[in-house]
Amino acid sequence: MIEFERVSKAYEGRPALVDASFTIARGEFAAVVGPSGAGKSTALRLVNRMIEPDAGAIRIGGEDIAGADPVALRRRLGYVIQSIGLFPHWTVARNIATVPHLLRWPAARIEARIGELLDLVGLDRAAFRDRYPHQLSGGEQQRVGLARALAAGPEILLMDEPFGALDAVTRDSLQGEMVRIHRTTGKTILMVTHDIDEALRLASRILVIEDGRVVQNAPPEEIIDSPASEFVRTLFGGETAHLRLLKVRRVGERARPGEAPGDPVAADAPLETALARMLAAGVHALPVIDPNGRAAGVIRMDDLVRRRPS
Repeated sequence: MIEFERVSKAYEGRPALVDASFTIARGEFAAVVGPSGAGKSTALRLVNRMIEPDAGAIRIGGEDIAGADPVALRRRLGYVIQSIGLFPHWTVARNIATVPHLLRWPAARIEARIGELLDLVGLDRAAFRDRYPHQLSGGEQQRVGLARALAAGPEILLMDEPFGALDAVTRDSLQGEMVRIHRTTGKTILMVTHDIDEALRLASRILVIEDGRVVQNAPPEEIIDSPASEFVRTLFGGETAHLRLLKVRRVGERARPGEAPGDPVAADAPLETALARMLAAGVHALPVIDPNGRAAGVIRMDDLVRRRPS
C-alpha cells in the first residue's frame, strides 16, 4: 500500500532520511519510532508531499506519487497531528465536514457522514455536533480531529504524535479507541510516536529509525524478541523489554477456552492487571469476561509469559 524505495531527504546538507526502503501493507497499522531528530516526521511528510524526496521513489497502491497532483493526493489521505488544528469559529459538525464540503458532497450525504463519524469516535451526536472547539476537552478535540481526518473515506490515515499533548488517562482512552477504530475501518495507518508503549499497543508493524536510517521493520513481538541492534534493544527497554508487553497487550489476546473460580478480569484489561490480581489472590488462573459481562474464557499464569499469542 505504501512503499518507500531508497528514499533520502536532507535539510541544508544534513541528512534527515537516508536510503529508506520499506513497505506497509494495506490494512496494517504501522508505527514509526526513534529519538527526536531521527527522521520520523520527515517520513510521514514525504507521504503526503508536504516535502519532496531528494532521491528514491514513494508509491501508494503501486502509483509513484511524484506524478500525482498534490491536492488530489492529500484528499486521499487523512492527517491527524498533535496540535489538532480545528477551526475555532466552526462547529464540530462543520469541522468534520471540511473535506466533504470541498468535494461538494450533497448536504444529506454530509449530514449522514457527520453522524456516522461522531458515533465512530465515541461522541454523542446531539451533544457535540453544534459545539465549538473551545467548549471541548483536549481529548474531545482530538476525537473531532480524527473524525475530520476520516470524513472523506481516505485510503490511508497519517498520524503525527496524535496523543502526545494529552494527559495519561485521556491518552490511554484514545489509544483504546484507535484499536477499535482500526478494527472497524480496516484503514492503513502510519503513525509517528515517541511513546514506545503506544507503538507496542497499537501497531501491527513498527519501523525503528536511527539517524535517518530504518534499522528494523518488524512486528512488535519480533522486535522485542530479536532486536536488530543494541540501539533497538535499549530503545525498547533492554532486559525489561518483555515487561512492556504486559502493559500494552490485552487479556483477550491471550485468553483460552475454559473456566476458573474467582473475580473475573475484563478482556480489554492489560495483561499486567491479570498478573497483579493473580499475585494478590495467590492463584494461577482467572475467569475472563467480554465488554458485555459474558464469560469469555480463562487466562492462566503461563499465558502471560507466552511470547506470541497462539
